[in-house]
Amino acid sequence: GYSANIEENRSLSGYFDDKAINYLWVWAENISKLAKKAKDTYPGLAYLLNDRDNTSVANHETISGFTTVYKSSVRTMCLEICGWTGNLEQILFNLEAAGEYERAAAMAVFHTNIQRAVLALTRGSNASLHNKDREYNLKLIAMALAGFSENQSRSEMMQSSLWRDTCAGVAAHYNNPYLTGCFGFLCGDMSAVLENTGISLRDRVAFALRFLSYDNLKTYIDKQQQIAVDAGALEGILITGLSPRGVELLQRYVDITGDVQTASLAMIHVPSSFRDAR
Repeated sequence: GYSANIEENRSLSGYFDDKAINYLWVWAENISKLAKKAKDTYPGLAYLLNDRDNTSVANHETISGFTTVYKSSVRTMCLEICGWTGNLEQILFNLEAAGEYERAAAMAVFHTNIQRAVLALTRGSNASLHNKDREYNLKLIAMALAGFSENQSRSEMMQSSLWRDTCAGVAAHYNNPYLTGCFGFLCGDMSAVLENTGISLRDRVAFALRFLSYDNLKTYIDKQQQIAVDAGALEGILITGLSPRGVELLQRYVDITGDVQTASLAMIHVPSSFRDAR
């Protein structure tokens, strides 16, 4: 059963029908390696991003006139915690193996690899022969996405009313949050991803880490932290870490769910420098 051992809890939670609890322990296991370098704390992204000097002075990389990507050592660390670093092809392959073709396609687009996104959707279509609606929709979306040229700027693509209308129609017909965000991003609407709660918080935050300037990134992180704390959403531990705000989040989670055990075992790992009467 449950124990104070993070690795055991992560393994056990994989059998639970609760993705939020599973994510809590997956995060704890991943962050524990970083914690050893941070004086035994379990930092959240809000804490890591407070280092303005290291985060705001980011490299700006404009890809084919299409979009600007912000890079810094802190952003890279945060992206790693979100699961957005490493071999992109391996990440996409793992998502496809899990049947998450739409998420794989969106991930490829968010890394400005349109051709790879089309491949993910094509593979999804071929794997959905038992589901004719999904097979047809993924094939249609792949065709629409293939019409986007990485060699043109957004403004140039948006002048193509045919492509724009096709994307809008396809997105409306196939109501998948990742694909809605995908087309929104290509059409210049960042909010289609950032404010799309159908996309996991860690993916939305990772997207913000890549594409938002420091001030906008901090505003977004602070907003999402408050939303997560108010809702007692365990995935928000990604932002709060096991900090005072993290304790608030866990307390709210207990108030809503009554799951004292999960919160108590997570609290064991709160830094000794922080004491809370709760």
